[in-house]
Amino acid sequence: MAIIRKKTENIRHFILSNVQQHPKDIIKITAEHFKISKQSVNKHMRALISQADIISDGNTLSKTYRLGEERIAYISLKLKTSEKIEEHKVWYSSIKPLLKDLPDNIKELWTYSFQEILNNAIEHSEGENINIMVEQRDGKTIMIITDDGVGIFHKLCSVYKLDDEKHAALELSKGKFTTAPLNHTGQGIFFSSRMVDIFLIHSGKSILIHSRDNDFDFIFEENNNYKGTNVRMELENNTSRTVNEIFNMFESPEDEDHGFIKTIIPVKLAQFDQEMMVSRSQARRILSRLNKFKYVELDFKGVDRIGQAFADEIFRVFTSEHPDIEICPINENEQIKKAIKKAYADARM
Repeated sequence: MAIIRKKTENIRHFILSNVQQHPKDIIKITAEHFKISKQSVNKHMRALISQADIISDGNTLSKTYRLGEERIAYISLKLKTSEKIEEHKVWYSSIKPLLKDLPDNIKELWTYSFQEILNNAIEHSEGENINIMVEQRDGKTIMIITDDGVGIFHKLCSVYKLDDEKHAALELSKGKFTTAPLNHTGQGIFFSSRMVDIFLIHSGKSILIHSRDNDFDFIFEENNNYKGTNVRMELENNTSRTVNEIFNMFESPEDEDHGFIKTIIPVKLAQFDQEMMVSRSQARRILSRLNKFKYVELDFKGVDRIGQAFADEIFRVFTSEHPDIEICPINENEQIKKAIKKAYADARM
């Protein structure tokens, strides 16, 4: 099923990418490109028309096709990593012209996010092919960057000897996490996920999503094993936020290097397979690499209960050993507040 779905997606992307240049013969060139029948292409065309992605004009003999009224722009690119791709050149030659009518702050948000994610695909994926899809519709812009490499979560697990892909997704969500620390800071994915409204990574069987609506990360597991990495970003075309605004939320203007000093960790990301958050080892999973930050928000949204050992490891042991790191719990219920309060009380004894 996954192979069929991927082929369907490729055919429809091809139609959308080429219909403006081939309004009369798009059926013919699609059939030739994929070596399928015109009848098969017509099935995909009918689906696109029913979704208002494509509009058909004229009768059978003189029928032409065009992009739907809500679809302002669409582009699909296929790149080869062997051709020494440079993300800024792809941006300026192919992507930026599509966004020319958007406000400057929107273009700056996309400049950062697109180039960071494409750079990751180029330098870390170990893949041969990168596909890029960009479209504007319904008042928002969508960008999808996919590669056929080893998969981001699999690679992180291999390099850092992590438990599983969900553990890799948890570490990635913290920020400052990279397989090439000499050349990269590990900030690109973290900040890109905050620049846009919806940020999704699908690799292997794991899906990591950051939603700006509730400023929260989610991890899902799918049965289908996605080879490589798929990153999807969505951003409303009328948002007022800026790149500097996002950086200022997590960086300190008092530091000479304007360091990335703050992170937010949804505790639920560490709750694998609906397990109870009770043990010290689970707490250490959350605390891993927090010495790289000065301020950490632990978001307990969606967590019903924690054990005393879990609370003690974070709010007594860790805070005693790292007095220069401030840990601030948020969205905790009454049971969690009591467990944290007891851990702090024990620390003062």
